[in-house]
Formats: sequence, structure tokens, C-alpha cells
Amino acid sequence: MRRDAGILETYVGDLLHAMPDACFMADPDGRIVLANAFAESLFGYANLGLRGKDIAELIPERFRGAHA
Repeated sequence: MRRDAGILETYVGDLLHAMPDACFMADPDGRIVLANAFAESLFGYANLGLRGKDIAELIPERFRGAHA
């Protein structure tokens, strides 16, 4: 089952955005469906800029092989 960003935002949005750490949620395919402002800032993206990105893009090059 694919997670919809709107549904996730409804259920966990306030909690996610209140977290003091960079946090995001991804679907089973590894696509980011929801991220908090700290995560976007940490990775250099604007508001909602992480949505739809593959989480592998956030992993440093030297660790991508192990991640896959």
C-alpha cells in the first residue's frame, strides 16, 4: 500500500514538524512522502523540496552501495 502525503500529514504532521531532529517518511519504494523543515534545511532543500525524492539521493556516495 502506498502512503499518501496528505493522509500522513493529517496523522503525524504536527508530531513530525515538532521534532528537533531531521525526520522524514518514505514509501515502500524509498520515495520521501513527508519531511520536516529541519530535514529540508539540513539537506539544502526549500519547503516541500524533499517530497518525491529517492532517499538514496540523501545518502553520501561512499555509502550508497551498502544501502542498496
